Amino acid sequence: MPEQERGDQAEVEPPIVRDAEELLNEKAELLYEYARWSFDGEMDRFDRIDRKISWYLTASVILLGLSANWAETAMDISCPPVCLVQWALLLSSILFVIVVGAAILLLTSALKGVNSEVIAPPVDEDVPKAFDEHKLAEVSFSLGRYLLNATRENTDLSDQKLKRAALGFYFVRITIVLFLLALILYAFINLVH
Repeated sequence: MPEQERGDQAEVEPPIVRDAEELLNEKAELLYEYARWSFDGEMDRFDRIDRKISWYLTASVILLGLSANWAETAMDISCPPVCLVQWALLLSSILFVIVVGAAILLLTSALKGVNSEVIAPPVDEDVPKAFDEHKLAEVSFSLGRYLLNATRENTDLSDQKLKRAALGFYFVRITIVLFLLALILYAFINLVH
């Protein structure tokens, strides 16, 4: 038996030895692929935040249109206010208009404020020169490192944008509550009078 085992071991081929440059190229390409995947993921997140802000901004503009019509109706009914319910309707309508305006301003600033600072991969004429003048591993590593740094900075920008937009989202919700309150008060006034 031991002779068969030695014979089997002799038949095993030695592992393929790869040179250091090939391994370095593979590592650098792996770093680049990971960095590209990470960068693309962050850019998708940035776009999702933009779409959410746009949706809330659209809702705010619709609410602004409602507020213009509603403010006129509320003023007709409750000016001059003679009872507590009319005062509440007038106050909720005024707050409604103010808050919807603030929501639009906040969301617009969140949408526009950070977009100009987003870092994108380099696309100038130096990139092809780098491939001509340097080894593949060096270029892949440099691009990978650049993309990882850009991803880190873009993540910070996305977080800033989301923080700015969060207050706008909150104001949109308050606007909806104020509008519902004003509708209830309006219905109550119409039922009583």
